[in-house]
Amino acid sequence: MNLYRHGMIFSTFLGSCLCIGLLAAALGTRYWIVSKAIRLNNSKSYGEIFFGLFEGERDLNVGYGTRQYPINVPSEMSEMMIYSLWLGTVVCMCAGIIFSAAAAVFAVINTATTPIGILTGIPGLYIWNILSKLSSREYVGCQML
Repeated sequence: MNLYRHGMIFSTFLGSCLCIGLLAAALGTRYWIVSKAIRLNNSKSYGEIFFGLFEGERDLNVGYGTRQYPINVPSEMSEMMIYSLWLGTVVCMCAGIIFSAAAAVFAVINTATTPIGILTGIPGLYIWNILSKLSSREYVGCQML
């Protein structure tokens, strides 16, 4: 196999690792939604609310100093968002991580050797990357609803 082809397959590995990192960071962040809370009739009152898929925090000041209240997103799900869309987002993001990991592993295998199987060879790289893209597109779709 020529050097250009090895380089392109290895770049698939780097792209898959980038996708894994971005999806893992998106799953773990506490800043999916950020908002400011104010009272119009009190100038000393302000606050900040932020949360991610699993946890968050409310920092509220009503004139006596800032108070921090944790937000447990799964337990307060009925007040904030639709459970099936939240679950679809989490499942699709995890599926995207798994498919990207499979693409990364098979990209390394394809760089080192020349496998002939459909799922382990070059067609497999297309399959794993397409599945990763589809699952990532689906979690974006869950957020748009």
